[in-house]
Amino acid sequence: MKRILIVLLVIVSVALVFVVSRSMTFKPMDDRSKILEWKFPLPRTHTGVLIGNGVQGLMVWGKGNQLNITVGRAGFWDHRGGHKFKTNTTFQQVKELLMDYDKKAIKTIFSQPAKKEGYPLRPYQLGGGRIEIIFPAGYELKKASLLLNEGALTIYIANKFNQPSKIEIGQSIFDELAWVKTKKRLLKKADIRLVPSYDHYYVKRQLSKIGVKPPEKWADDDSALVGFIQHLPEDKPLSIAFGVDGEKIKIASYLGDEPRYKITEKINDKSVKRMKRKSDRWWKDYWEDVPWLSLPDKTLQEIYDYGLYKQACCHPPHGIPCSLQGPFNEEYQLPPWSNDYHFNINIEMIYWPVLATNRMEHLNPLWDMLMDWMPVMKQNGKKFYGVDDAILMPHAVDDQCQVVGTFWTGMIDQACAAWMSQLAWLHYWYTMDEEILRDIAFPLMKGAFGGYYAMAEKMPDGSLSLPVTVSPEF
Repeated sequence: MKRILIVLLVIVSVALVFVVSRSMTFKPMDDRSKILEWKFPLPRTHTGVLIGNGVQGLMVWGKGNQLNITVGRAGFWDHRGGHKFKTNTTFQQVKELLMDYDKKAIKTIFSQPAKKEGYPLRPYQLGGGRIEIIFPAGYELKKASLLLNEGALTIYIANKFNQPSKIEIGQSIFDELAWVKTKKRLLKKADIRLVPSYDHYYVKRQLSKIGVKPPEKWADDDSALVGFIQHLPEDKPLSIAFGVDGEKIKIASYLGDEPRYKITEKINDKSVKRMKRKSDRWWKDYWEDVPWLSLPDKTLQEIYDYGLYKQACCHPPHGIPCSLQGPFNEEYQLPPWSNDYHFNINIEMIYWPVLATNRMEHLNPLWDMLMDWMPVMKQNGKKFYGVDDAILMPHAVDDQCQVVGTFWTGMIDQACAAWMSQLAWLHYWYTMDEEILRDIAFPLMKGAFGGYYAMAEKMPDGSLSLPVTVSPEF
């Protein structure tokens, strides 16, 4: 099943890239640098070019004379609606109900706690917003060129006389700050707007029903900053703001207390030149470290090159553990599947490339998060399996290991722990780092095996049988 799944994913990936390649072309460069090009129009958020640093994610798109930059922030969670694993049931009870084909009882056991008034059904991440840069009539976006080895994007725009201008977009690899740079006279003619995700009708309709109020918008005439703060009922707020400084627009995001003060400080105090120098060094080291391949097939080359780039954007060693979409939260809807952590192979597949590219340090934030969860996973295993040495990792959780949704078969999928154990073992096997083996891989493997062994039944010939499994990968 695992092999079939992987083959299907590869086929789908190739097909998607083939479709996208009608608007994206590959151009090789010297000195191990490469450029990927997109042709406008790029009419929707998810047709945009990605720029990310593991925390702040940008999707750059647009058509005609309007350039859009969708700004997302990993870790912007509304944790309400999450719940602990069902501690009032056991494996033995579930097994007996399954043997009796008692579907109704199974659903009852794993039903979600009664929904509180004004609460969501499950935890979810939210999008941030969108910067709209509307150039004068007669201007038209032509193409976008992504310089992979710098994580930088150049947009080409032409006026009605077909005279071209360049718009450069960059991002700090270490901070939640990006910039747009073009000719000062062109920028002065542009109408720049900041649109919160909440302002989209569909998002507003959903959020208003669960107690999320409209964002607090503000404009600071003294510092020429425009921003908003999206408050949540029980979690820390997100702020997004921009400021125009001569030939540059600086775009920042911030999650936490004192959002207006903090984001204003960030925009005013950060030097673009200094951030760019640090970011350029980081990208240079990254590309010198990963394997560089030259493939005879253009489409496969694009998959490989853009994949290496996205690996750096989604989970650099200093970033937040990568969820289903990482930092790339769209603004026009709530991210599908809550942009949560799916451990029945999804998160593992996101991180598998670090093995082949020898970027093991990208795994460290993930291991830190799992080790923080270990007491909870052990408690789940003890109550469900009735043994001390098992862990149980539900398939879909938020960043606090709260269960997301009511898919009961995913709640008791022991393969989730097994898949993460395998990834930890491979981390050790590829590095021979005994600390990883001792502190990460062995506790995960022991806990995963403990759950399987508790489920197993001894047959007359002495072999072990696993009478119940819910894992699609098994």
